[in-house]
Amino acid sequence: MTPYNSHSFFFSSNYYLGLEDDYDFGAKLIYDEGPLNIQGAFYWNDELGGSDSYFGSDSGDFPNFLNDRYSYDIVGARGTDEGTFDTPTTFAFDSNIINGRVAYTFGHDTDYSTELGFSGQWGDIVDNSSQSIGDQYAVAAHLVGNYGPWNLQLQATQYEYDMDNGMERMAVGAYDFYDTIASEATSYTVNVAYSLPVSWGPISNLTFYNDYSLVTDKSAGLEDTWMNVTGVAVTSGGLYTYIDLILAENQPFIGGSMDSAVKSGTNTRFNINFGYYF
Repeated sequence: MTPYNSHSFFFSSNYYLGLEDDYDFGAKLIYDEGPLNIQGAFYWNDELGGSDSYFGSDSGDFPNFLNDRYSYDIVGARGTDEGTFDTPTTFAFDSNIINGRVAYTFGHDTDYSTELGFSGQWGDIVDNSSQSIGDQYAVAAHLVGNYGPWNLQLQATQYEYDMDNGMERMAVGAYDFYDTIASEATSYTVNVAYSLPVSWGPISNLTFYNDYSLVTDKSAGLEDTWMNVTGVAVTSGGLYTYIDLILAENQPFIGGSMDSAVKSGTNTRFNINFGYYF
């Protein structure tokens, strides 16, 4: 679903896999006529230029800025002896990614509508010399329901980075930080929200939500990741506030990593985020 598979500040677990709110360099075409929406896109590489961002390839120096990005992207592949947060020694980048999406909305232009859709992406994986070292795909089916004040989001996703060298873990980079994900996994999301208009001084709307993510069937024998976010979003003019209570296991930024081979136990975080839009 677009653009977000979530309601909360922490998105869904798909974001940390590079499958939600991901910005890359390319071009997109959109056909939007009545209930039918068709989208196709081609992305040459990620927002930092993919393998072309590796300025130190001749000398073997690693560019410290490779993980200075907002969107999660692969930056390497990991062997069995490489640490979760280590700088990768085998570089791997997205290249020549083709995306497609088809969705149909029943009850289009009404307050009670259901969108059903399918999407997929296919592409190459290259090293720092722009040589192909594998390929990748991701496919998903989704439902978005708008039923008066209620919003329902359901999605099932399967992805795989098929590396020629057989590596089953991928290094990802974002926020000046390296992490690790399985090279293959399945994810499920179940999100529900209720929008309540109010007139409390400057506050005009409250959106209550519960977002649940599960990442399972991981390669390399890695344990499942799950995350549940219960919260409310407060609209007050240009000020938008998220108030979240997060429970999770093996979830990045909630006391864990998707790279865990053991059940790490449940972690809890209470989060308040203020954003001003102008």
